[in-house]
Amino acid sequence: MNAYVCFFLKVFHDFLFERDIGILYLTKQGRDMNSVGKIKEIITRQGISQKELAARIGMQESGMSKLLSGRTNNPRSVTLKTIADALGVDVRELLDVGGSLPETDDFQRDYVQVPHCDAAEFDGAQKFMGFLCFRRDWLQEKHLDVDRLAVITAKGDSMLPTIKPGAVLLIDLRMQAALHDGLYVMSYGGQLHCKRILVEPERIQVKSDNPAYGFFYCERHEVKIIGRVVWAGQEY
Repeated sequence: MNAYVCFFLKVFHDFLFERDIGILYLTKQGRDMNSVGKIKEIITRQGISQKELAARIGMQESGMSKLLSGRTNNPRSVTLKTIADALGVDVRELLDVGGSLPETDDFQRDYVQVPHCDAAEFDGAQKFMGFLCFRRDWLQEKHLDVDRLAVITAKGDSMLPTIKPGAVLLIDLRMQAALHDGLYVMSYGGQLHCKRILVEPERIQVKSDNPAYGFFYCERHEVKIIGRVVWAGQEY
């Protein structure tokens, strides 16, 4: 059975552009992804040996043997990205999403697959849990770089009523500095947070929209900005 199943999550309405945003969700079914099979298929097609692939990515041959024989757990996303680069393919090809999505040229033209990342590991080796497929023209109208986007799921109630627990957040990964007021995903205290940042000349104010959580001031270098929140999908 294919490791992913594609289904319609919801059709959201964007009042700013007065148009519908067609969104598909591609989610993990079960624990295993067929990444190993995809890697084997590609190296066979390209005539590359396990030893050569291991050398290309700086991995021990024994480690590559374990990975391709299924004797190790599903490779981390950072490993898949490195392998994909070495093979000259898109990392999403290794994640076995092609068979789950319509293969038509129209679909590939109209939709962009944005990785849904595990917030708990987002500041390190990103772990993909699935993909949200946004309409390409909608992303372009927002002047977003389709290759520099990610999706995470909000946790906690510190940003109520703006963002509810479980909301899906689309993040512009180009915005890794707080230059303007807005909602940002940032890392501090060893955890990932979504907060509102108000920019002042010499410092920034980091605040929660929920008044129960308050705010604090800090220097810009004291927090690591992951990206700016440009859209949120949630139930009302």
